[in-house]
Amino acid sequence: MPATHPRTFDTFLVAPNNRFARTAALAVAEVPARTYDPLWVWAAKPVGKTHLLRAIEDYTRRIHTDMAVQYLGAAELARYPDLVAPSVLLIDDLDEPAVDLAAVRELLAERVAAGRQTVLTSRAYPKTMPVVEQFVCGRGLICDIGPTEDGAGGDRDDAPTAPNSGYPQA
Repeated sequence: MPATHPRTFDTFLVAPNNRFARTAALAVAEVPARTYDPLWVWAAKPVGKTHLLRAIEDYTRRIHTDMAVQYLGAAELARYPDLVAPSVLLIDDLDEPAVDLAAVRELLAERVAAGRQTVLTSRAYPKTMPVVEQFVCGRGLICDIGPTEDGAGGDRDDAPTAPNSGYPQA
C-alpha cells in the first residue's frame, strides 16, 4: 500500500546541511538492515527529519513490496506490543517526554539481532539520551542536520539551537 503523503526523496530539498542525512536515509531505504542500522537523524530545528522518515517509508514500500514498514511517533511506542516484526521501523521524535529510553534501547538490540532496520529522529542532542546514543554509536550511524546557511530551521524558527555535536554533518 503506497504512502499517502507527498514526502519522498524526490520532494526533499537537498542542501549542504542535510545532504549526508539524505544520503544515509536513501542507503537505508535501498538496502534495509545492511547499512546504518540503526540510523538516527537529529536536528534541533525542524529541517526535514520527518520528511526523511516518510521518504524512507515511501521508497521502501515501492521498491521492497515484500517488506513490512511501520512509521510511529515515539509517543505511540507503548501501544504496539510487537515492534520487532516490521522489516523497517521508523520512530519519529524519540525525545518525547513519555518515551522509555531503556525500552527503546532493548527494542533496538532485539531488532538488530533479528536483522530489522530501525530509523530514529529527535530534536534533542543524542548525548542527552546516552542509553540509546551509546547503542547506536556502537552499531549504526547518527546524523546531525545542522541549520541551513541562512540559519533558518524550516517552518519554525523558535527551536533551541544545539551545540556542535561532533556527529557527521554535510
